[in-house]
Order: sequence, then C-alpha cells, then structure tokens
Amino acid sequence: MSPEELCEEYLRISALRPRTELSYRNVVAVFAKDTHVKDIKSVTNDLVIGWRDKILNRASETTWHTYQRTLRALWNYALEEGYLDHNPFKKVRSPRAVKKEPKLLPVRTIQRAIRYLDQCEGTDRHKPAWFWRTVFKTLFYTGMRAQQLVNLRWEDIDFEERMITLGYRGSKTRREWRLPIPDEIYDDLRELEEKTLSYAMKTPAELKGDQVFRVQLFNSEYARYEMHADQIFGFFRRLSQDLGEKISAHRLRHTMATLLAAEGKVNLKILQYILGHTDVRTTMEYLHPDPTTLREALGTLSLETTAGKKSIERLSVAAEKVDKGEPEGE
Repeated sequence: MSPEELCEEYLRISALRPRTELSYRNVVAVFAKDTHVKDIKSVTNDLVIGWRDKILNRASETTWHTYQRTLRALWNYALEEGYLDHNPFKKVRSPRAVKKEPKLLPVRTIQRAIRYLDQCEGTDRHKPAWFWRTVFKTLFYTGMRAQQLVNLRWEDIDFEERMITLGYRGSKTRREWRLPIPDEIYDDLRELEEKTLSYAMKTPAELKGDQVFRVQLFNSEYARYEMHADQIFGFFRRLSQDLGEKISAHRLRHTMATLLAAEGKVNLKILQYILGHTDVRTTMEYLHPDPTTLREALGTLSLETTAGKKSIERLSVAAEKVDKGEPEGE
C-alpha cells in the first residue's frame, strides 16, 4: 500500500472537512516526493529522521510538526487496521517549535489602510475598492476568520435584529454562534446588499442562499464563481505591498482581540465567545499588554520609595539566613 492509497482510505472513513482533506493530501504528496516511498512498510525510523532533517533545513519547526502530526495519524490508522506493526512517526522526536510573539497592527496602520482603500475608489487598484474596504472592516470589527467570511450567506445576516450568524462551515471548531453587527460596518453591509441585489438581479428572498462576499459579481477578472479565502489572502498581499506594511486577516483578528482586552471592558469569557474559541486557553494567547501598560508595571519597581526599601531589606535578610543555613521564619 502506498502513502497516497493509505491517505485516501483514511479520508474515506474520517469525514473530515474539505480543507482538512486537502491538507492531508498535500502533506502526503510532499512526503512521497521527498522520500520516493512506494510502500508504507518500507518507512523506517532512519528514513523519518532523514526526512525530518531535510524539512527542518528548508522550513520551520511548526511546519515539521504539522507534517509529523498528519503522518502519525495516518500510520496510527494503518496500525489499527493491521497494515503495519509499528509507527515510526510516533517514535521520532521533534524539536520544540519556537513560539514567536504574534504581530499586532498599530491602530494608525488600520486607519491608514481604510483611508487608502477610500482613495482607490474609481481606480483599477483593488477593484472594486468599496468591496474590499467592506471586507477589511468586517474582518476587523467582528474578528471573524477569512474562511468564515467567505462562508457567510445572506440568510446569516439579520438586519432587523442587527445580528450575524457565523456558521459551522467556516468554523475551526465546527460550531456556530451569533454576533451583533457592529455599528461601524452596518451601513457597509447594507450597501453591499443593495449592490448585490442590483448586480445579481435577484429579490431578497432569492438572495438568501447566496454568498455575501462574492467579488466575482463586481469584477469578472476574479476566477471561480464564488470567492475563496485565497483571494482574500491575495488582496492583503497587494495591500501590504502598497502600504509597505505587513497586513493580514489574522493580524486584524489578533489586533481586534488585543484592543478589546486592553480596554478592560470585555471579560475573558465574552472575548472567548466573540472569537469562537472552545478553550479559554486559546483566547489567552490573544491577550498582549501594550508597551504603555508594561512600562507602567515595571515603573512601580523602585529602590527609592519607602516601601521599596523595606521590601529590599526583607529580601536581603531572608537571603542572608538562607546562606547561613538558618530557617527563614526565625
């Protein structure tokens, strides 16, 4: 059995999302291309170690972890089915992935991007600019992911109650929840609805099952019938080039969550709900104190204040007792 055949058998019984299935196939394709493995029984610990080192020479530890996790799942399935008697992807150790500080966007950069898109209106840059401005603002003010945005249907937007239903189709956690439509994007969404009705030549009732953000309706140069997340990523790449600053949908989401937390008006559980996280620990990763807060915290440490001097004296006495082998409490 080849790695590709194992993958297809596993995907047939697993009922994974299309994007996850594509990810599995891509990892298996990389593995097969790099190692030329034709039979899963020929995969040894040494072969996996060699491939791991090859991957780490050209990619990050995070990429390797994704590859290993994917192939470990496939080989575990092969073990359960009796195709193999061991899983080399489980035995080979991996370096700890470096967790980098996430990149946040300054507020001035977000404001600058919106102004720039306003200026692009009527030009061939980011055509149509009003549409991409609405995409940009919706991603920021709701914190939704790009995949959730392209999966929005008009039936998910309730203008009367001013609510948006984020469906399970674009959710990492396969669940849905509702968010209020922020005042900052209400008029933008109304404008998008009016133009969609006009261009599509449909009634509101006929529009219900249609994609909300479908750039192809307003610019035929975009491929495919419906908009895909990669077209949003392409827009952000072009926008980043124009502004000379790295901007992405994920950075907007991360910045939005950090700003809400920094205001002190949103508790952790509310933020967890807005972001759609099932585990609050994931939400915690989105919280980052701003430099001013950090500076104020460190600024409270002083040797000159009376309290500061007393604290240092107590610590010094305790340290001396430890050095002498005396109990600290005496």
